[in-house]
Amino acid sequence: MKERFGIVMQDLPGSTETFIKAHISELQPRFVYYGAPIPQFVNDDKLQPLFMRALRKVAAVLKNETYWHDEVAFEKHLKKQSIEVLLAEYGVVGAYIYKTCQKLGIKLVIHFHGYDASMYSVILRLGNRYRQMFEVATRVVAVSEEMKNDLIILGCDPQKIDVNPYGPNEEFTNVIPNYQSNNIVSVGRFTEKKAPDVMIKAFARVLKAFPEARLRMIGDGELKKSCEDLVVELGLADQIEFLGLLSKDHICKVFEDSSIFVQHSVQASSGDKEGSPVAIMEAAAAGLPIVSTRHAGIRETVIEEETGYLCNEHDVQSFSDNLKKLLESKNRREQMGNAGRVHIKTNFSRQKHIGFLNNIVSNAT
Repeated sequence: MKERFGIVMQDLPGSTETFIKAHISELQPRFVYYGAPIPQFVNDDKLQPLFMRALRKVAAVLKNETYWHDEVAFEKHLKKQSIEVLLAEYGVVGAYIYKTCQKLGIKLVIHFHGYDASMYSVILRLGNRYRQMFEVATRVVAVSEEMKNDLIILGCDPQKIDVNPYGPNEEFTNVIPNYQSNNIVSVGRFTEKKAPDVMIKAFARVLKAFPEARLRMIGDGELKKSCEDLVVELGLADQIEFLGLLSKDHICKVFEDSSIFVQHSVQASSGDKEGSPVAIMEAAAAGLPIVSTRHAGIRETVIEEETGYLCNEHDVQSFSDNLKKLLESKNRREQMGNAGRVHIKTNFSRQKHIGFLNNIVSNAT
């Protein structure tokens, strides 16, 4: 089957998300197609010579078919290689290749990951394509129950949907947190759906009761500068540290010197939502109790009152109160952290995620 299987994605294989890299590495497709919105490259090669691309582009413009030249080259390669199954990474990819799959009788598995199932502009632009795509798709993969419900609302037959959450990197299971410390850590992009400003405001309230607490924020993004300004404005430069982007090994070291993980995920004004939050899984796998929100797949990853505390989105006071509950008791931090480690190991391994996806692809033939 591997000889007749390909993965289709938007980004260069080396620059894409970690979980998609894992799909490529573990599922071992013969071909990886990439380029947006229609694939223009396969593995390390262009799908057609530059002079042919230029000629086809002129023809496409004259016919008002913007992507016609890419579709022809993509279809030609699929036929030549007798491809039987394609895995589309993100729904937006599936929306542009489903007609080709239907034409050639290729089985199409569509893997949604997050924004592609919730962002308003995407739904407005591709809603009709999605409905037709769902009819053609063999299977559709969601990473949380909430995403499954979103896909049903968008028109997908629930019988076609498989829920398959990600799993953490196994190295995080070897971390031993310092439950004696009052160090709190977050990992994620400084973007609206992570609401880093809410975490900062909540932490400012925590400091009134626990002045020895420290918050270390790992990551980068468009809101980082405004968050740094907020920290200065609140006079918290000595209590909040911005660590920037760190390698997995460095994140593990920060986890070893921490006792709580925080992430205040919300639905962004654009509609963007989390899928299955890997950072929370990795923190829980490392034995850190979680303080987060009742958002998307987080409600499946964190067991309320057992492996962490959750609150409603944008609820600064409740988020702050939940942090205080953990800071009040070293035993509670350790108990919840250990329970979280077991929960993740039992239900969210990367091996389980890849195995499940491999079965979906294999059974699509």
